[in-house]
Amino acid sequence: FADGLANLAGDLSLVPLAAVQRVEILRDGASTVYGADAVTGVVNVILRDNFEGLTLELLGGMSDRGDGEQVNMSAVMGGNFDRGNIIASLEYRFNDNVRQREREFAFPAISAMGGGYNNGSFFSPGGVYFGRSGLFCTLPAYFGGDETTNVFPACPSFLGAPGGNGRSRPTRYDYSIEQDMFNGSQIFGATFYGTYDVTDNMTAFLEFQTNHRESDSRLDGNPGYFAVPNTNPYTAALGLGDGSQFIRPTTTVGPRQRWIDANTIRTVVGLQGEDLLGRFSWEVSYL
Repeated sequence: FADGLANLAGDLSLVPLAAVQRVEILRDGASTVYGADAVTGVVNVILRDNFEGLTLELLGGMSDRGDGEQVNMSAVMGGNFDRGNIIASLEYRFNDNVRQREREFAFPAISAMGGGYNNGSFFSPGGVYFGRSGLFCTLPAYFGGDETTNVFPACPSFLGAPGGNGRSRPTRYDYSIEQDMFNGSQIFGATFYGTYDVTDNMTAFLEFQTNHRESDSRLDGNPGYFAVPNTNPYTAALGLGDGSQFIRPTTTVGPRQRWIDANTIRTVVGLQGEDLLGRFSWEVSYL
């Protein structure tokens, strides 16, 4: 999401799709026209400016797996008059989350790296305790465990599996179990804009947009490391002694989830014209 970039990226959910006329992409630098931010190129989303009539659109569907529901509803109404045009649009869009584990091409997210080893994480989902007198690990609920009973040496991340040249390799933890492949969102938007020809060579314009977005995403838990002293009653009860604890929070603690409520209001007023001194186009605006 744009919010993840500390609002340095444009939020395209603000654009009313039903009112888009065309999209222009300039792949070369355009800083002379648009400023330093356009040093690598420009994407221009151009809205209709002479639309007249009423358009209603309704689109709904889901994947052939019965998930990934989508709903798009929009209405655009516009009219021309002697010296200008006004257009208004309303839009609602909904996209449901899709878990990565629901697609064979994305799950499991573990592949051979050569040398008899796989990628993935070696941090056991249910937690791993390393100590001088032994190791304690649990089986996550997703794999049928209770996340309490010690299953060492059959830790999910350390089970021996056949490798090349008769070697064994650890079976890595698959971080794609708990995370989304497609994030979810729900968007409500309204747009109004109009133009008025002040003279034959000068036009006044007004743009107003309001947008409310609710979005959510889920990533697998981060692996964590914690030092465990020998005075800890839990490690003492397990007979592990002084050691360290490695945890990968998944079903035990929960994945990394993010919910975003974003409200945006954008207003632009300005003037634009042509044939300034017989050779220039110009525009001045306040946003």
